[in-house]
Amino acid sequence: MIGVMTTPTANAGFLVSLTVVLVPIMTSIIDKKLPTRDIFCLLTAFSYSIYIVLNGKFTKNVDSLAFGIYQMGFAAIISGCICLLFETPQIPSTSNSWIAVLGLGILCSAFGFIGQTVAQQYTTPTHT
Repeated sequence: MIGVMTTPTANAGFLVSLTVVLVPIMTSIIDKKLPTRDIFCLLTAFSYSIYIVLNGKFTKNVDSLAFGIYQMGFAAIISGCICLLFETPQIPSTSNSWIAVLGLGILCSAFGFIGQTVAQQYTTPTHT
C-alpha cells in the first residue's frame, strides 16, 4: 500500500506486474533447472530492450523518419536473405494474400516501427 501511495500509478502497475517475469526466474533458481525454451523469449526481450535504448539514443541526432525507413529496409534485406537460406520463397497467388502481406508489412511493421522511431525522438526509452 505504501508503494502505491508513493509511486506514480503507471510505475506501480508496471512494477507489480513484474511478478509475471520474476516467478519463472525464481522457480528456475529454486529448482536449479534452466527453462530451455524460455531462453529464446528472454533473449528476444533483451534484444528488443537494446533496440529501444539504442533507438532512443540515435533518434536524437538524425532525421528519425529516414532512420526508421533505413531500419525497415535493412530488416527487409536481412529477412529476405535468411528466407532464401532456410525457406522456399513463394509469391502470393491471390489478391487476399497480397492484401494480407501488404497490410502486415506496411501497417503492422513499417507504420509501427517507423512510428516508434519518430515518436521516440520526443521522449526517453524509459517512457516509450
